[in-house]
Amino acid sequence: MSNPSNYVSPPRYQKDVNIKGKAITDDYKDIWKVLKKLPDLPALDIAGAEGFISHLARKAGIRDVTCIEIGENKIKLGRKHFIGIKFICGDIFSHFELVRKSEIFIISRFFHNIGPEWSEKLMEALNRPCIIVARHKRGDKRENGRPRQPLAMRRGVVKLLEKYGFRIRAYGDTVLAAKGEKYESCLAD
Repeated sequence: MSNPSNYVSPPRYQKDVNIKGKAITDDYKDIWKVLKKLPDLPALDIAGAEGFISHLARKAGIRDVTCIEIGENKIKLGRKHFIGIKFICGDIFSHFELVRKSEIFIISRFFHNIGPEWSEKLMEALNRPCIIVARHKRGDKRENGRPRQPLAMRRGVVKLLEKYGFRIRAYGDTVLAAKGEKYESCLAD
């Protein structure tokens, strides 16, 4: 089994506006809404790229945020622009010790990048009372008209999370999932 590292860089515009300008564009409004609902608990942003969503989590009131990303250049850019986030260069599958230290997990459009087998391995590590914030792509088809992979879409992400006993609430392109009485209160309006 090879290591999942199929990440595609965001477009330059996104880096300039979101990372350098720290602006919450339309693409991030749903996750911003969800992050503001969360309690101040240790959070791990898995495959968090430059850390923009980690930055949003801090801005929403989560003080202890760690971002793990395999791309060294993305980590360097994140460290340059976002203060107060712990950045770790590496892949989550080599750093499962971080899972034990966190209660909130942010997974942005990652499941379909690593595929079903690795997604199952990740979920086995997260299979305990906690909160998961997972972003997915909108719609059944990609921009080129071809069908999306199941784990790229809401129904695939929801099915995966429900398999592990998480309760779900959907907000646009973001799924909020919780397991355990301590955490499920974040699902209420």
